[in-house]
Amino acid sequence: MAAVCALLVAAAAFPAEAFYGDARLAPIMLWLALATWIRGFENVGVVAFRKDLQLNREFELLLTKRIAVFLVTISIALATRSYWALVLGTLAGSVAASR
Repeated sequence: MAAVCALLVAAAAFPAEAFYGDARLAPIMLWLALATWIRGFENVGVVAFRKDLQLNREFELLLTKRIAVFLVTISIALATRSYWALVLGTLAGSVAASR
């Protein structure tokens, strides 16, 4: 399912760029499509945590992801002062969730 969603986002990248007349949009959408595809490999252990009522384990997993996104996004934003920080932070969150 994630691969199909990623393909749809990637396929819409260049038409969206043409529609909005902004050349920055297609590369952003392509990177977000990659993040969507990576989320397809997300750890499904969360379901087992909920089933066994191990909510502390679920919390640790989600907190790790949120901290990774925050640190990557803020670091890149401070270093580059670019909108790419949001895109790369999203990508980092997808990678952190698939561990």
